[in-house]
Amino acid sequence: MTSLCTRLRLSCALGLLSLALLGGCASTRNPQDPLEPLNRVVYKLNDGLDKVVLKPVATVYKTVLPQFVRTRGGAYFFLPGISALRYLQRLPASVPSGPRTG
Repeated sequence: MTSLCTRLRLSCALGLLSLALLGGCASTRNPQDPLEPLNRVVYKLNDGLDKVVLKPVATVYKTVLPQFVRTRGGAYFFLPGISALRYLQRLPASVPSGPRTG
């Protein structure tokens, strides 16, 4: 019982210490981000690509393909992973355990 109390107190103390140390990350002493210019350029690039390329492609995809094809398309890319997991789960059952007899 004392071991549980000790572990609980230690966990609380470490949690409070972590909160106190992470509080320093929220300070606003130097609000300037040295990478802000790069972040703005990357944001504009991503936003432009989204508007010019991805949005029209998604709109055409949704307009041209019927719902059942779109649903099956997602399953097509998802099924190989499921098949691999099923194979790996069956693999240990097919491996013999223990010494061989005969």
